[in-house]
Amino acid sequence: MKTRALLAIVIFVVIAASAALPMAAPARAFAAAPTPWIGFYVPGAPMDVSSLATLESRVGGSAKVSNYFQNTTEGFLSAAAGNAVTRGTIPMATLEFWNGANGVNQPSFSLKSISGGAFDAYLHSYARSAKAFGSEVWLRPLHEMNGNWYPWCGTVNGNTPADFVPAWRHIRDIFTAEGATNVKFVWAPNADSVPGTAANAIAAYWPGDAYVDYVAMDGYNFGGTTAGSWRSFDSVFASAYAKVTALSAKPLIIAETACSPIGGDKAAWIANMFASLPASYPRIVGVVWFNTNKEADWRVESSSASLAAFVSGMASLVPEPPASPTAMPVYRFYNTRTSTHFYTANPAERNQVLATLAATYRYEGVAYTINTLNTANDASLFRFYNVSTGTHFYTANVAERDSVIARMGNTYHYEGVAYHVSASSSGTTPVFRFYNTSTGTHFYTANPAERDSVIANLSATYNFEGPVFFVAN
Repeated sequence: MKTRALLAIVIFVVIAASAALPMAAPARAFAAAPTPWIGFYVPGAPMDVSSLATLESRVGGSAKVSNYFQNTTEGFLSAAAGNAVTRGTIPMATLEFWNGANGVNQPSFSLKSISGGAFDAYLHSYARSAKAFGSEVWLRPLHEMNGNWYPWCGTVNGNTPADFVPAWRHIRDIFTAEGATNVKFVWAPNADSVPGTAANAIAAYWPGDAYVDYVAMDGYNFGGTTAGSWRSFDSVFASAYAKVTALSAKPLIIAETACSPIGGDKAAWIANMFASLPASYPRIVGVVWFNTNKEADWRVESSSASLAAFVSGMASLVPEPPASPTAMPVYRFYNTRTSTHFYTANPAERNQVLATLAATYRYEGVAYTINTLNTANDASLFRFYNVSTGTHFYTANVAERDSVIARMGNTYHYEGVAYHVSASSSGTTPVFRFYNTSTGTHFYTANPAERDSVIANLSATYNFEGPVFFVAN
């Protein structure tokens, strides 16, 4: 990152606010795209994985990649990489050619110094150690080369953009010569070129497919900090995405991103990122979040709202189940105005929401499926609409249904049977219920990781009420 001033969560929420039936964003015509994964940069990890493990428990999912930074005073960090691999995470070493205390103008770290062999002994040693390590390692050298904040950037420290490709290829050639085939090279320009001149365009730094395993982008929403103004996810990445995807068909990742909490709605920004990935950025296979408090408080847990948005987003990345004649999908929408969810198994209702309420309701795909031929699904799931809040309430308990009708019928309008579920816990998937003591609404999830995350992080507000119905697949 530049240091310049520069699950499907199966959540049934009782709050599906809006005066009309909820429904939202573009349907998944992008369902064939790979499901993106999430990785993190967490200070100290993976040298010490406790902080990463804590973050994973809070967001309800595991990191695919652990990004860490090192400079040329350090060799291959086998212990750190080993910690990552042991826990099923890919180590991504961001290798920086500089003395971080001395700023941009460091001639000994220029691109021509690198291509001219000044670091050859170091690089050969690093490559041999990485090869001996054996497991897959991602190496991200010379990142954000189209900026102006590192000694290897193409417009500072005596460099030109034309000097970059020889330096990059020289590094890669050394790893090839050493037989370090387990080391995968990540080429990561900044989403914005600084300066934004034709000579400094992203394409000027492309070394060619033979020298790259993953293409990447780095980009941040600095919000209202001194380094910038509030920007949407699309404003940060759309232009760079078009440029890098035109250069190569290699797998594409976002190697660094985060959002400031200053100047806008961070939770909404996070939710929009997760919604945008499959819909507008189908080539992106993964995102590495920069989870630290630095130029801004980039952490997903900077507020309970941003954490909740990230938990929801992580869950939305669960792949949709394959289509089956007997598998009835239950669709999920997220109301961005009220931070609540709406579920429907009715394709026509889903399509109505997609067509008419996309500005408020974000489509999050299939929450789960129900086997329509499984006789265990013999209990009705009843749906109510709260006319005061514009939210929905679901129950499979006949006595609870009758009590709501008798005691709260003026507020809760009974809408009938939503679909059929199971009352049996044998051979079925439980759906858990939480009660929000602040809003008087309920939250439902069939995802154990999400259930555990809510219990661990939101128990002050959400009272766990256990499984309330079951789904037979």
